[in-house]
Amino acid sequence: MAKTNIGLVFCPGWSIDAPPLALATLAAYVRGQTRHTAACFDLNSRFYRAAGRFQTYWDNLRLSILFWLDEGSVERFIRENGNLVEGCVREILASPCRVLGFSVCNSQALFALALARRIKAADPSRIIIFGGPECDRHISGPAFARESAVDGVVMGEGEAVLGPLLDGVSETGLLPAIPGLLLNLGGGRIQDCGPAAPCRDLDQLPFADYSDFSAQWAAGEYRAAGDLWLFTSRGCLGHCHFCQQCLLCGGFRTKSAERIFAEIKHLAQQLPGIKKIFFSDLLINGDLQVLERLCDLLLAARLQLKWGGHAVVSPRMSEALLRKMAAAGCSFLWLGLESGSERVRRLMNKNPFTNDEAAGFLQRGARAGIELQGNFMFGMPGETRGDFSETLAFLTRVKPWLHSVAESNRLCAIYPETYLYSHAGDLGILHADSILFWEMADGSNGYLERLRRSEEFTRLARSLGIPSCSRGLPFPKWLYLGDYFSFKGDRRLAGLCYRRSRRYESLPELADRKLAGLSGAGPAPGSLPGHGK
Repeated sequence: MAKTNIGLVFCPGWSIDAPPLALATLAAYVRGQTRHTAACFDLNSRFYRAAGRFQTYWDNLRLSILFWLDEGSVERFIRENGNLVEGCVREILASPCRVLGFSVCNSQALFALALARRIKAADPSRIIIFGGPECDRHISGPAFARESAVDGVVMGEGEAVLGPLLDGVSETGLLPAIPGLLLNLGGGRIQDCGPAAPCRDLDQLPFADYSDFSAQWAAGEYRAAGDLWLFTSRGCLGHCHFCQQCLLCGGFRTKSAERIFAEIKHLAQQLPGIKKIFFSDLLINGDLQVLERLCDLLLAARLQLKWGGHAVVSPRMSEALLRKMAAAGCSFLWLGLESGSERVRRLMNKNPFTNDEAAGFLQRGARAGIELQGNFMFGMPGETRGDFSETLAFLTRVKPWLHSVAESNRLCAIYPETYLYSHAGDLGILHADSILFWEMADGSNGYLERLRRSEEFTRLARSLGIPSCSRGLPFPKWLYLGDYFSFKGDRRLAGLCYRRSRRYESLPELADRKLAGLSGAGPAPGSLPGHGK
């Protein structure tokens, strides 16, 4: 049976701090555990280096999601970088890759679709598949699968699908109907082949293979020189009512400490100069025994690496363990605090911890020398003004131990298939399909109230001297408010907000397009399926 070459494609716009983990992980799997071959195309980094004035839409995290989810903005970017786009198409078509797999997060989707259409138009025989977080059947997977340029969509973990997928292409020249695929049958029809079982034993997966990016790494082309991403676990222990990730990633599974340590040592040899590892896990402290054993191995090896990632507040984590983590290189933790109200956290169905336990955890972590970031959201359904006042009081209380805060740009979004979305009627939530602009039927909680709470929180954090992870970048509130009033049908206030956005914010062309849409002088900007504006 012949081998099949797959080209793994990573499009703008995503962070260019480090080489793409998704491609390194999938390339390693194809090369190490199938008989097929893989090549990687990091177009995200390539376009950033050539982007000129557009680089701000990578650098400014407040603006990037607005830019890359807007059809007109992406079309303009492609038009103004047409030579580079066509050069990438020619390079991909000149490769022996019969199958092209696009790794797609929400901010990459519009560019990926545009590139896929150009490739398919130039060579219809290429088999194009989409995969990644945006491709779940409850998000954009079905919409992608109906695209004429997309032959199939991988749902779930790529390692569970790519092997039999490439075998099937080798045997028949077509995508096989296997679990984990949405197949494009043409004419707007799709075949849902059902879910694929997630990978249970993560130790059996090969080490991430960053060899395709070694030249760019050595040349310092990634913005955060020495930074690398790695995963140690998949899934989550929690089932937060607002969270979509816990639904997409399956139950919690972790690699063993020995397996994680071996991969770190391997990567340190493959990419000399690694300084910091960001673990991409939903939580790095899901298994405390594995975490402590990993620290023991790192300490014994005396590797001079910093590391960290997302974590949950755990009263079980002693100061001794946190000090061991710091000694082993843990320099930062991002904590999903979300609210300073215990009642609201119960409404969220977060892992249970009291404010006293959270304050104790923060105090122990700070004493150990770990930089702690608290993530907060605003306006959870059921949150009262009194609950929010508890959040402000909690922030004041824990000020000595927080290194920074991260205020959710989306305040409190309601995503498809989450508990909040599925129980919207029972909870008294109106317009849940709007994602951002939902409101409570009793009028107690709407977008304007959530925005007020976010701004009040930010002002307090600033007065307390707690930095924001946004690095001082302004929140583009006038653009969001224009979208809100447009959603409400108030064209006058929407126009006022868009004009203010054009004057004071950094997306004037997007504001102009939205104004043109209000007046009927041009098309209103589109939005990505499953995400709204």
